[in-house]
Amino acid sequence: LGVVPYTQYHWSSEAILTSRTFVKKENIIHAKWEADGYASPGFLVLEDVENQTLLMVLAGTKDTSDWMTDLRCAHVVLPEEFRRDTDEVIGVHAGIWAAALNVDEQSREIVQKAREEHPGWKLLLCGHSLGAGTSAMLGFRWKKLNVFPDLHVISYAGPPLFSSLDFIEQTKSYITTLEISDDFVSRWCMGSCVDGVHAGYALEKGGVVDQLMQVELMGFADQSSNQAAAQEAQAEQLKALPTDDYADSIRRKNKALFDELLREQEESGTLPSFSIDKQDYKYEIKPAEVPNMEWAENLMKACEERMISDKLYPAGTVYWMIPIHKTFKDKYTRASWADMKDGYCNVRFLKPGNEQFGRMVISRYLISDHALSPYEKILYGLLHPKRGYEA
Repeated sequence: LGVVPYTQYHWSSEAILTSRTFVKKENIIHAKWEADGYASPGFLVLEDVENQTLLMVLAGTKDTSDWMTDLRCAHVVLPEEFRRDTDEVIGVHAGIWAAALNVDEQSREIVQKAREEHPGWKLLLCGHSLGAGTSAMLGFRWKKLNVFPDLHVISYAGPPLFSSLDFIEQTKSYITTLEISDDFVSRWCMGSCVDGVHAGYALEKGGVVDQLMQVELMGFADQSSNQAAAQEAQAEQLKALPTDDYADSIRRKNKALFDELLREQEESGTLPSFSIDKQDYKYEIKPAEVPNMEWAENLMKACEERMISDKLYPAGTVYWMIPIHKTFKDKYTRASWADMKDGYCNVRFLKPGNEQFGRMVISRYLISDHALSPYEKILYGLLHPKRGYEA
């Protein structure tokens, strides 16, 4: 289904595929296991005999050339032949558009021949991460060019692809995108990268970075008790630590170097423009006399106010999957993916608007939610309801 990990050698990739899925060796119509350069990921064309479906599976990120495709996330304008039904200028993910173009050239004749040999069979494209984006973009190309008008796409951990939410509405009938909780790739485009720089710059200029570091070390103070005074005393002790204390000296040195560099670049006019146009913001970024949760929440809101760059959004109909514990006593804790596979948690399926993925979420699960394993475990749970798994 496009979420089975593959390894370095062809034979082991084939062995994993045949041992962990319904696919047999004789069902592999075409296999390109490796990427062969920038914007040219691997792909498979397979037979699903039971469901009379031809599967085209696009590989996810594996090597440096794939990373270059991912990181070229600037917006390029969608060619006019693909947007004749709108006057709107549509931006698309540059690297994934290039990948879809290359895979189209490499695979179209192969898929066309397979369809001729399997009349009446359905065509399904799928993939994870880079494979998800490429499969969705390739499906969009083929649909618009009327090459394979009856295809469908299932995108696992799909990255943002299009700039227009109205334009995305056209893709919802044939592209299904599955995203897990806080998966950062589903929100990662050039706009979100720029937003991150804006937020980081605003926090530094607002003079709150040191306080945030103190909160990380000592936690928040409870202003209704003596903890506030205790935290202030601890902060003073931190400032008075000897210079040979490693953590403190590194922190002080980095802060001093940053301030010196900032001052020199401002004076010389070589400071990069990370700031955005001055606006009237509802939330300020400023130090607190005593840091507390309300102050931290306002900082987050202030950062969000400054995250206004143009974004891309995932294609198709998006289903957002959130793991939740079955038992009431655990409802405030995050279920693990092992819990999911073993049937100890449920998964809540939400159907948000695609704009939900226009803003990066700050979470400890940003990376882990994108891995292959969570998606595989969700599929396993859905396919084995007797283990107590519910959706």
